[in-house]
Amino acid sequence: MNKTKNRFEEIANTKLKKLGLHSAVVFIIMFIVEVVSYGAITSYYHFVGRNIDSLNLQFFISRAFVDNPVKKNTSAHFIGHMSSPAVWRKWWRADPILGWRLGKNVGVTSTHGFAEGVEWRITNAQGFPATNKLAFNTEHKKAPGTFRIIIIGGSTVAGHGAKSPLESLPSHLASKLDQHSKPPSKFTNFELINGGVGGYTSLHEFLFFATELIHYDPDLIILYDGWNDFVLWNNELQINPELPYPKRYSLHTDMVNRLNASYTFSGSAKQFLINTLQIIPNQSYSFASLFIVRRLFEKIVLEKTLTLKKDSDGAGFKVDNMFLKMHPPPFSEKGVEYFEKNIRDSIALARGNNIKVALFLQPILGVGGKSPVGPELDWVRLNEKEIENRNLFYKKTRPMFKKISDSYPTMNEVCVNDLSSSMKNQKTRVFMDSGHVNSQGNSIIAQNILDSLIGCKVVTRIAPHTKDAGS
Repeated sequence: MNKTKNRFEEIANTKLKKLGLHSAVVFIIMFIVEVVSYGAITSYYHFVGRNIDSLNLQFFISRAFVDNPVKKNTSAHFIGHMSSPAVWRKWWRADPILGWRLGKNVGVTSTHGFAEGVEWRITNAQGFPATNKLAFNTEHKKAPGTFRIIIIGGSTVAGHGAKSPLESLPSHLASKLDQHSKPPSKFTNFELINGGVGGYTSLHEFLFFATELIHYDPDLIILYDGWNDFVLWNNELQINPELPYPKRYSLHTDMVNRLNASYTFSGSAKQFLINTLQIIPNQSYSFASLFIVRRLFEKIVLEKTLTLKKDSDGAGFKVDNMFLKMHPPPFSEKGVEYFEKNIRDSIALARGNNIKVALFLQPILGVGGKSPVGPELDWVRLNEKEIENRNLFYKKTRPMFKKISDSYPTMNEVCVNDLSSSMKNQKTRVFMDSGHVNSQGNSIIAQNILDSLIGCKVVTRIAPHTKDAGS
């Protein structure tokens, strides 16, 4: 009996050893393939003059050996590089009213511009992006003497395009407010909350303001809009030209359909299958070997990969294919009407609660007269129709802003300004893509916003040394 038992144990141990050996061999082979793939990618990027920093943060094989700005500078939970859809879902969390919102106390890295390095962003415990501090908390109850400002907008407010949170539009604006102005009487200091969320339009901003931000008791709400409303309403009105009102759109319908389907066996099974099929594609953002397979597929089948060529003088690079070419839907004037309706609803809500409002039309590439340079020029060259539609939208939006301004003659209650030409005199590149700007661009816009607030007598200008002397 003991001999039989020992024989079975020997067989089991032998199988375990073989399994362990086979697993080790497979792991070693996969590791070698991964190392070779990573070497091939880095060699190619070096050859074409493309920055590898974002991929180093993206791949499992390299991320432990490079500086991670989120981990290095903050206590936020790093959730990954924004190239991966799995990371998107952690940064943008589903929300039944807003559609999505930012995750809380999280940080991400993403590719800066057209593969020009790394940019990074963080949120605090309340889900707000950083303003001009990396360690910050936002209490519902503001401190005595605080003039609280909330700036609301899309990714251009949230900080996309800036290399760090300290280079974002709200960060520049907060610094300029502190250095060059003082709040209205009875207030002693400013507090600026960054209410930007990537993809938000005037629709989302109204809902965000009405359901949450208003409870932070702001004294001033800044609405910074234009680009996302142009994109959303043109797309939505192409899907449904009879869209009845500007507070719901196709995403809400998709969310309702998905939720209802989840209550059925077939709907749950379908979603399980979809999620399962996404596992391997999602891993292609973390493994160099799978990354090569995906990019080859995109290049051969989709023909949408971004190719960069070194300039002949070696000073930089240029975009060398049609990756940047957009296929815009027809322009719809109804989109401007929906834009106006949402803005007026936000203003009415603010004024009904004795909150001042500042409304600004943002600059985007192809509108406002800036002479494009470098990659800006590459994008402009490829997107003639998109630029035409952008200008049509802005041409209709400017008089709409003027009409809103005329509706509120007391400027220190509702301050309106068109900043779409604020980059007109810039000779260097400020747009990192077709709408997000770099730190220099954010500084210019922040100065224009400050000048507008001073001109509307919302805040008062002071010389920089005046505040220093009194502090």
